[in-house]
This record gives sequence, structure tokens and C-alpha cells, in this order.
Amino acid sequence: MNVSDVEQSIADTKNDYIRILNPDDIKILKDVMGTKGKVGGEKFQDLLFCLAILEYSNGEAWYDIHPAIKRIIE
Repeated sequence: MNVSDVEQSIADTKNDYIRILNPDDIKILKDVMGTKGKVGGEKFQDLLFCLAILEYSNGEAWYDIHPAIKRIIE
């Protein structure tokens, strides 16, 4: 695997998310980026299950968006 393979994989992942995310999702993702917490109720769970939001645990659980889609919403 070389750099162009990695870049293509990231682009493919980003494009997959572009197709499924709507403006309400983008707002929730921005809120998660800012707070690192749970926001948006049931929609948060949907985004967590589709891995647009990732859960991290360093003693206490916190959340952030998938790195491949940060460019979509910034």
C-alpha cells in the first residue's frame, strides 16, 4: 500500500459520508466536534452507529467525528 492508496481510501470514505449526511446531521457533527459530548438525542445514536461519530475512552467516554469527514464540515 502506498500514499496514493491511502489518499484514495480516505476520499472514498469521505464520499460515502457525503451521500448520507444531511444538514441536520452536519449541525450535530459540528456540535460534537465542539463539545466532545452527546448531543442530538436519537440522531446522535444514528450517527454513532454509522460511525460518523466515534466513541473514545481514556478513563471517561468522549466523542468526536470520524477523521475522514472533518473536511466535509469545516
